[in-house]
Amino acid sequence: MDSLGSEDDYKILEYENKYRLMQSTNDPQSFKIFMNFSFPAEVVFYYITNLQTFRNWNTEVDEIAVKTLIASENTAILYLKIKAFSRIYRARDFVFVRHAFRRSADIYLVDKSI
Repeated sequence: MDSLGSEDDYKILEYENKYRLMQSTNDPQSFKIFMNFSFPAEVVFYYITNLQTFRNWNTEVDEIAVKTLIASENTAILYLKIKAFSRIYRARDFVFVRHAFRRSADIYLVDKSI
């Protein structure tokens, strides 16, 4: 659990004032993003876990649907379709497991493609 917030074995790919995008040095398919918000944790958690508001803050999403929900575990199997945005980048879709939880003021979203 403590390793989720650790930056060990990760290199910075992109750094801005409010976020750091990192890639594992051991597994190039594994990424972490650390973000800072100027809103209370409860508000952030609500918006990132509520599918009704998901497309409001992620405009690249064309469709999102819950395939299976395990509410007691804050876990779901999700279908996500990303819009095409040029001739090179066609629409893409994903199925993944998402687990969302809070630990103090920190919020964790853990996604695993399946």
